[in-house]
Order: sequence, then C-alpha cells, then structure tokens
Amino acid sequence: MCVALHFDGSYSSLFTTLYSGGTVIIRPRDALLFARTFFNAVVNENVTYSGSRRVFAPATRESTDWGLSNSPLAMIALGGEAIPAADLRSLWAHAPRMRVFNRYGPTETTICVTDVELRSDALRDDTIPIGTPHPGVSFYLVDDGKMVDEVNTVGELHIGGDQLMDGYWNAPELTARALSTDIVSGETLYRTGDLAYRDLDGNYVYVDRADRVIKRSGVRISLVELSGAISSLARSRPRRA
Repeated sequence: MCVALHFDGSYSSLFTTLYSGGTVIIRPRDALLFARTFFNAVVNENVTYSGSRRVFAPATRESTDWGLSNSPLAMIALGGEAIPAADLRSLWAHAPRMRVFNRYGPTETTICVTDVELRSDALRDDTIPIGTPHPGVSFYLVDDGKMVDEVNTVGELHIGGDQLMDGYWNAPELTARALSTDIVSGETLYRTGDLAYRDLDGNYVYVDRADRVIKRSGVRISLVELSGAISSLARSRPRRA
C-alpha cells in the first residue's frame, strides 16, 4: 500500500490493510511527491493496493507506461478530490484490468462514508459517482431548507449516522453552523457544503461546492480566509522610502 499518512483519508486504508493481514509500505515523503518515484515505489515494493488522492492519475495521460502493465498493482482507491473521466480512461489504457474505487467522506463524518467501484463501461457523460452511503450512514439532499429526493436533482449533501462528530473542539459557534437538527426530526446532520445529486443507479454524484471553498489534496481551503490572509500581509508590509 502507498499512502500519505498525514492525510486523514489514509486511515481507512491503513487500518483495514493491517486488520486483513496485509503489509504497509512506508516510504519517505520525497518518494510520494513525484509520479516517477511514486510508481517506482509501487513496482519495486510489489505493491498490490494503493489508496491515495487523484494526484497521480493525470500522470498516466503521458505515453510513459510507468511499469503499471507489468506490476502486481491490482487495485487503486481514490478520494479527496473530484476525478476527471479522462484520467481514469488513461489509467485503464495502461492497465486495463486495474480495479479503481472512488471513496468519499469528510473528516467530520469519520472519513470514508461511501465507496463505489468505477468501470469504464458505466461512466455516463463523464460523470464520476461517489457511490452510496455505507450501512448506518444516512444521506439527505437539501435545497432551500427542504429535502429533495428526485433523481438528478441537485442539493446540498447532509450526512447523518453514528459516525458523525460530536462537534469541533472548543468551537460551539462553528459546530452550530456545521450541524443541523431541523432537517430530520430526532437526527443530527452534518452540512457538507458539497452539492450533489442521485443518479438513475442510485449513486450520488458530486457536482460542486455550495460555498467559497475549494478542495486540494483532500484539504478544504477557504477562499475567504485566504483573501483575508493575503490582505493582512499587504497591510503589514512596510512601505519603501
């Protein structure tokens, strides 16, 4: 397994690998920064499963085989970012028998709450599903404070279940904004900020964000906070004489 340990999404791969009797391959950070060193580690360490972000999928668009066609790598689980269909098709062009899974789950919901195996013959209109909720997890799509259940209707994804966080540490106001108790009677839901819809197969499909937040490498980045930080730096910079 090749995975970045600082990424909370790695836990669902790390502990399940150990629980099933597998071997976890730990590599230095430099070995995970670039496609060549990453794929070299996969081939040289005889890795059979890799759980990671989509960061290395675009590298397969190059003509370089990266050794995937002759490597023992049989399964890849992606997550943390939206996956372009072109990246998947190029990956399968190098390794046609590769099994690819897409996983989804915010940190506030104890990480991974869905997964789905992606197949080249099942991709419709280049949309990549995130799957269906795991047992014990509930999904609701909400638009303008009301639940929407129609197929192909976009709403903000709300998540409930026993795996839901109790709240943010010493941040009651932030917790109150993130957790809703007025959507479903008797159930607390986490407002993900992710816009999604349910397709004809019952899978949920991520569309976009409902706020000014982007996701990079599985980490949420607030553009509002970023702009504020840049403005404060500009104000504090001493003027030249």
